[in-house]
Amino acid sequence: MASIAAIPDLLLHIILQSDLDTLLHLRLTSRSVKDLITAYESTVVRRVARNTFPQSTRLLLEASVKGKYDLKWLLDCKLRQLAAIAVDKHRWEHKLRVADGAAAEDPVGEELRERVFKGFRILRLFSNVAKDAESVPLDELPQIAIAAQNDHSKPFHVVQRAVPHFRRKSLITSTAYCISKRWSQAQESTRLALLSSDIIREWRKELWILEMRENFLRQMWPEYACYFQDMFFFVKASFSHLDKQDKHFDWGCEKGSKRLDDSWVSWYILREGPRLFWEQWWANRDNPEASPILEEIEDAWDGRPPVLAKMERESCRRLFETLDELAQDAYPYNPIATVFRPRPWTFFTEYGLAFERRLRAVERHPEEILDRVAFHVDMKPFVPL
Repeated sequence: MASIAAIPDLLLHIILQSDLDTLLHLRLTSRSVKDLITAYESTVVRRVARNTFPQSTRLLLEASVKGKYDLKWLLDCKLRQLAAIAVDKHRWEHKLRVADGAAAEDPVGEELRERVFKGFRILRLFSNVAKDAESVPLDELPQIAIAAQNDHSKPFHVVQRAVPHFRRKSLITSTAYCISKRWSQAQESTRLALLSSDIIREWRKELWILEMRENFLRQMWPEYACYFQDMFFFVKASFSHLDKQDKHFDWGCEKGSKRLDDSWVSWYILREGPRLFWEQWWANRDNPEASPILEEIEDAWDGRPPVLAKMERESCRRLFETLDELAQDAYPYNPIATVFRPRPWTFFTEYGLAFERRLRAVERHPEEILDRVAFHVDMKPFVPL
């Protein structure tokens, strides 16, 4: 690489032929390569975007109006592509409701794709928070308060025995006083042992991650909670067909798309972020040997201690409760009349009218460019023979 780096013109030509993932790897090879990419950043990122998304004309059009072309813009294009795929492929989840989504090249779906894109940005933020916390040793975690003792909804609490109060009267003997003092010391040593154990430290880490995520959320407009819910609505669709198969993970008998509402899998999605769906839907689309992400999730689940899974699921549940509260502050609704908390259904009505109008007017429907996307989490790439 050092010899190639000495020829900037040749190296620049190689960079301009790469895709997004290749560009990110090239930036890490040497300082000279990174400096060259930075020097021609605007040209490089636009060319790499066209290489990565060759047919996604509308994606690049919607992203171009945002202004500055830099690496951040390119990484946002990655999330825009995920949003376009999610909204596009959702149309085929129900055979009788092909308007429950919009084609990636359909201008009608621009607003919903923008909302889902912002939801993926929040998911990326949540994942980065978890990855940063992973790098902190357990013994260096900040002192986060453990759950209240009388709150049985929390996965861990120390059960303390009430120590009798001995009034200071002459009837109190030295023996009784020693017993009381020894019991207090034993309780204190037990509490400290629990707090210093790996289990409690793991729980403290989950609480710390939860606190940082909630702090980020509360610094945003409440509408962003709705964007995240809209995004997660479409992400759940990639799991929806698994209800006809054997039981997975900690799921009950509910339909697959409902299982993620209170599941360890949701915690794993929050931790790994958009990377999971990038690999499933786009990055590995030409690799016939690529494994579906369901196998990765199952590998992470198998052999996981039940106590650890319970902690992770509990922290995820609390975060989703916070999202629900913020979403209700943004758009109050009747929880009895509204089955789904996200609000893409209002857009689906608009898409249905546009679909019918095109049929009546014999208009040409938007071009289908995502036929080869393996949308469901257990599907391998559709590689043409």
